[in-house]
Amino acid sequence: MSIILPGGGISAGRFRQLFLLVMLEGKRKSADLTHVTGKILFGQGQRIIKEGNTMEELDDNIQKPNTLTDRFLTTQLTVLKKLKIAQIYRFRIY
Repeated sequence: MSIILPGGGISAGRFRQLFLLVMLEGKRKSADLTHVTGKILFGQGQRIIKEGNTMEELDDNIQKPNTLTDRFLTTQLTVLKKLKIAQIYRFRIY
């Protein structure tokens, strides 16, 4: 017997996941989220591509997540909190 349950999902892209991970580690400020996320990506050998150019320096790779961090903190995190997605296991993101 199989049961079909209709449902939906909320997209949690790479940057959202990294921001939530950094928040679980106790970081809350935009600058901290941006810096740690940029370091994680850079450490994995990944680079940001801006206007067709690959950003090879760590400082350059931190600039793009800064824009994404601000958008995450001002809009996306609020939605994730209301849906209780930002409350992972016993941790709570305030």
